[in-house]
Amino acid sequence: MKRRRPLILDMTDQGKWSALYGRTQPAAQAAQYGVDDMTETATEVRWNVIHDHGLTPGQMEFVKSTVMASDIQNDPITGVFITSVDLDTSGLELGKVESALYGPVEGDKAIEEAEVHYAKRVVGGQTREWTSRMVLEPFRATSIVQVVGQRTPALFNIFTVYGGQAAPQEPNDPNCIDVEQSELFWSQHALATGTPKQEEGQA
Repeated sequence: MKRRRPLILDMTDQGKWSALYGRTQPAAQAAQYGVDDMTETATEVRWNVIHDHGLTPGQMEFVKSTVMASDIQNDPITGVFITSVDLDTSGLELGKVESALYGPVEGDKAIEEAEVHYAKRVVGGQTREWTSRMVLEPFRATSIVQVVGQRTPALFNIFTVYGGQAAPQEPNDPNCIDVEQSELFWSQHALATGTPKQEEGQA
């Protein structure tokens, strides 16, 4: 049996969460979205996005061109890649994206348990089966976008594109590969509801 490399949670390292994305998710999502042969070769490389979290067509085009022009490779342990794209480097007026993440990797204090509630989120029109750690805060504008996917010679299969700093899968996500480290991260972080605290209880 292969031994997984140890994963050290370092709050000062804001972009190295790829070890939390497991091998089971790429295979399952590839099958779900009709990508049958993840080792195929072709002269034209395809680009497939599963969740874009509301990025505009212009923003997604810049993300696509940046990632496809890069030499990004899948992590040898997890079989996927995660990379950051800064929309402000485009030289165009692409605007910002919304980030829901609150906590130390975003420069905030740790989010205490007394501040949060748990709820199922709707992503891509579907309600997730597990609950997320939520906080009554507004979304925040950012130019930083995370891209998580798998690269083959014929395809960039992008599982998710979202605004903000990189975060691991949630610990109760069935695809989470390292629950212990995920629990540590999410004990200090939460996702915004988009509703500021001062609006709580208002009609």
